[in-house]
Amino acid sequence: MNRATLIPMLISGAVTAAVTSAAWLLATTPALARDDATSDRDLAAARRASRDGNGDKSSEADNADESGNLLNLLFSIAEDQARKEGYVHRGITCNHCGTSPIRGLRYKCSNCVDFDLCETCEAQEVHQRTHVFLKIRIPIPPLANPRTALLNVFYPGNRSASDTLSWDKIRDLAHQTHFDQLEIEALYEQFKSLATSEHGIPKSVFEQSLGPLGLEKNLITDRIFAFFDADHDGHIAFPELVAGLSVLCKGTLDEKITCAFKGYDVDGDGRISHEELHAMFKAYFHLSMELVRDVVKAMEEEMMDQFNDEENKPVSAAFTAPIPAGGHQ
Repeated sequence: MNRATLIPMLISGAVTAAVTSAAWLLATTPALARDDATSDRDLAAARRASRDGNGDKSSEADNADESGNLLNLLFSIAEDQARKEGYVHRGITCNHCGTSPIRGLRYKCSNCVDFDLCETCEAQEVHQRTHVFLKIRIPIPPLANPRTALLNVFYPGNRSASDTLSWDKIRDLAHQTHFDQLEIEALYEQFKSLATSEHGIPKSVFEQSLGPLGLEKNLITDRIFAFFDADHDGHIAFPELVAGLSVLCKGTLDEKITCAFKGYDVDGDGRISHEELHAMFKAYFHLSMELVRDVVKAMEEEMMDQFNDEENKPVSAAFTAPIPAGGHQ
């Protein structure tokens, strides 16, 4: 066979093989793709199942942890309650519910001769709001309990005041001042503890609230009362109290500057004269001296108490500095 005959035969065979291979490839590719897609779906499903299984296990573990935490919390509450009830105040009866003896915490009124409440009744505010209670955990020996009022009443306000602010009033005050609803409600409770009449807090109660600074007449205390008493009727109403405290506690710099200027402008002519400035600084000096005198008195009493405690200690207790380390020269 010569070269001229062999070359066409090789070319024809190569073309036939190429066509056959292409046909086989085109025929088998969709099946392979379907198999691959099926395999991918099976693999994804297996992965999802694995994740779901792990998620279920994780959820069960989280639920178990939450249940354990809840049980620990309940156990702690029960333990604390049992520990409280271990303290028995023998001979003491709750004057509201009649529980005798009081267990746990005992609340004794410091302004009444003999009035006690248990922890449950004290939380219900069944006593006069102007009275102060002593919280007693360790029982006092029955015969050692005092039968007299321990303290004078701190709050001179109306003891039976029980009215509440309306929502519209609270909303208006919240819009007019820098306080929110809860702060206004708390301020109203304090106001009722100080107000002795329906008009509000009189000047006598205001001076009493200043403690030793209200014993003597002073220009600064007068100007502070005038600042709160916006309508100058001799009483500080609740809206006036909230407005004044809003400026002093949460006011802007401009509001505080305006407040300070009105305080120094005693005659209200829109100017601060030399005489007004001198009078204010003089009143401030006397007020500062009274404060210093009160602080020094408290420090003296504290020092005397410390000296009394040192009597029963050895002489070496007075030397608190460390002993220097010895050295050779």
